[in-house]
Amino acid sequence: MKSISNTTNCLALTVKKEYRLTVIKNITTKSLIITNKILFAVIVLNIANLFV
Repeated sequence: MKSISNTTNCLALTVKKEYRLTVIKNITTKSLIITNKILFAVIVLNIANLFV
């Protein structure tokens, strides 16, 4: 019974770790996408200001 409990706890910890890594990856990816969009908007607005 003890080994089943240890296996279950190990599996639960592995799933929890994988979930955390997935959340961190999603947050990092989303923040990079938003940063790139902001940079693109700033560049476009600066170029537009040259002609106005």
